[in-house]
Amino acid sequence: MDSEAESSIFPNIKHKFIKNENFKYIILKIFIFFIILYIVISIAINIILFKFSIKFQNKFLKLNVDLNKTISSLKEFMKAKHLETEEFNEIINEEYRQNQNNFCKNLNENYNHEFEKKIKFAKVSFNNITFIMSVYKKNDIISKEIYKHQAWDRDGAYNLINGLNFYSKKKNLNNKDIYIIDLGGNIGWYTYLLGKFGYNIITFEPSSINYYILKKNYCLNKEVNVTLINKGLFTENKVCHIYSPKNNIGNGLISCTEKTNAKFINNGEIILTKLSNYISFFKDKNLAMIKIDIEGSEGKAFESGIELITKYHVPFIHLEFTPKYLSLYGTNPKKFLEMFINNGYKINLLNFFEKKIYDMKFLLRKHNINFYIVYTPFIK
Repeated sequence: MDSEAESSIFPNIKHKFIKNENFKYIILKIFIFFIILYIVISIAINIILFKFSIKFQNKFLKLNVDLNKTISSLKEFMKAKHLETEEFNEIINEEYRQNQNNFCKNLNENYNHEFEKKIKFAKVSFNNITFIMSVYKKNDIISKEIYKHQAWDRDGAYNLINGLNFYSKKKNLNNKDIYIIDLGGNIGWYTYLLGKFGYNIITFEPSSINYYILKKNYCLNKEVNVTLINKGLFTENKVCHIYSPKNNIGNGLISCTEKTNAKFINNGEIILTKLSNYISFFKDKNLAMIKIDIEGSEGKAFESGIELITKYHVPFIHLEFTPKYLSLYGTNPKKFLEMFINNGYKINLLNFFEKKIYDMKFLLRKHNINFYIVYTPFIK
């Protein structure tokens, strides 16, 4: 049978066969398309899931680190809250010292990248004393002066040392038997300079970054007898915030309500405690001096530890007097100065041993100045 005859006999069969072949081919193409689509989608999903898992893992790790830091901070905070409500004593003092030593032993764990970006090393040179300390890289007046001139307020430092020398000779004491309270330690200029002379320093500094720098400076100068306390002084135990000027970040103003101000940086929460919690610690100590510079909170600090003035008559007080800031915290500048004068103190402008007597009105006209306050019966 020839092909022509075949076609005429089976025309529908051939047509159906060709149609079936085309249909199978289309089905195969669709099947291959869906296989490829499936592979592409699977790869895409796997890539997305991989990226998501890496991102999630990183976030989880960061969250875990942040959680651990939060727990650690909470533990420190709770411990600090526990300590601040107790009478400060030798045991607690030793705990603070041990905390400082542990910080130095575990610098890698305690390393704060954010803080480290802001600090650098500087050399200090004062008479025959030289040492290294950490300071701010920029936007800080004290740090700039130390880095540039290897010291801050040389005249003021000499005045403090002269007062301490007088105290040690009058009481026939070695420097290691003499105590100093540094209220507002900042980055530690006075703390470590006076510590190098062998005195015992109890330093209060509420700012977390300043406290970090203070501890770093302790690691650089571990031979000093320094106790660093990460608290501010006020009339009650409470938690507030500290704000630092952008052009002078080592300083800080306390506020117990969160505020926004373009000229200030919120440096976080701080713990405030009362000076009265520490008075009993100094009853059997030779407390020679209080250095205080806490941006207007001076009135509140002394109010919470008034016995140091009225009863124990700490001989030498180095005070930064800023009426505007005192008023900001509800302290009357005139009454604040009268507190010292009425308890036998004399307020000087040049040094502790200045003989000139200043009129109250004259003193109140000083807007921002260091006062050298001395208990007059002690130097007679």
